[in-house]
Amino acid sequence: MKLFLCLALLGPALSLAQTRACLLESDSVFLGQRLVVKDCLSNAKASEAELRQMCTDISKMAEQFGAPAAKISYLPACPPAPQGRCQGLFGQPQLEAAYYARSDKDLKDTEASCKAQGGRWR
Repeated sequence: MKLFLCLALLGPALSLAQTRACLLESDSVFLGQRLVVKDCLSNAKASEAELRQMCTDISKMAEQFGAPAAKISYLPACPPAPQGRCQGLFGQPQLEAAYYARSDKDLKDTEASCKAQGGRWR
């Protein structure tokens, strides 16, 4: 009983501490071309609510261009071994994006975009 009570009281805090990233995934045809998205955003300083809102907003941006919204999975951290990472995405030092399913050309374009926004590519 004591363990259940402790978990019930600590549950929200544990959840907040564990959700630090969101994985956005989509596999669709857009403007006649196959579009595969597997990107992860992480922000160690954002609250869980802020992170969820940011990830939802990014997923919905695709819909504004006529593509389907990405499936969102919330995680403690981004999966290991991305093709590349952009630290300081959107000019926010604490925001990092990791990319997993980019073609060579798309990855080069993503790197250029990262740097143009003041991010650091690695």
